Amino acid sequence: MVSPSCKLRIHGLLAKQRILPLLLVAPLFAALGLSAAETRGPAPDLADARLSSGERFEALIAHIKARQAELRSLEARFVQTKQSSLLLEPEVSRGTFAYQAPDLARWEFTEPNETVLVIHDGEMTTWYRDLGTAERLAVNKHTVQIEQYLAATNSVERLRRYFDFTAAFPTDGRPYRIELSPRFSRVARRLKSMTIWFDRQRFVPVRLAYEEPDGDTTDFVFEQVRINPTLPPERFELHLPADVQVRTLGISGP
Repeated sequence: MVSPSCKLRIHGLLAKQRILPLLLVAPLFAALGLSAAETRGPAPDLADARLSSGERFEALIAHIKARQAELRSLEARFVQTKQSSLLLEPEVSRGTFAYQAPDLARWEFTEPNETVLVIHDGEMTTWYRDLGTAERLAVNKHTVQIEQYLAATNSVERLRRYFDFTAAFPTDGRPYRIELSPRFSRVARRLKSMTIWFDRQRFVPVRLAYEEPDGDTTDFVFEQVRINPTLPPERFELHLPADVQVRTLGISGP
């Protein structure tokens, strides 16, 4: 039987492994868009057989920009699969995700453990309900390098300065896919690769796979995606019970 202190340690280690993937997902919904003023005319039809591979890729980017320019909020259910050297078998988690532009996010894990994670006012708070503990991380302080590449103010053009893009256009109805590979070693030290799948009609991410330099992977699948729902401000507030023990974390250690 695993002792409470051991469970807390395991939770802490896995939480640190979750930090970068979770911080990357929310900004991506904004980073892949841009202001409506930058969108120039209707994008070409991706099914147009006359398009070259390069033109089809640019058309996909144009569609993503046009559709996401007006993205203000998003809500979805998710399934997260985590594979790690710390785990004997893949860890599958389920829950809900809410995002409010430009930098508010709430993850609510319902399986296998009830955990709530909120990013608000530059701070990420994770509450482990079953353990009666919580952890806080200063997001802006500890993710400065990641924010340079995937901040909510970034655009596709800025991402393309740091990553090589490769796109796939399945003809069987599956989502479009873009693979991002770091162009510089300073980026590769934090992120080995990322693959994003886009809905063919709405052009929002419906799946994201992320690989770390040590080979650990995280895979998110988003379901029942709602675009621009009205989300109350309190959705991104986390009021912890008085008896919850809170500690502060850094990515490299507590």
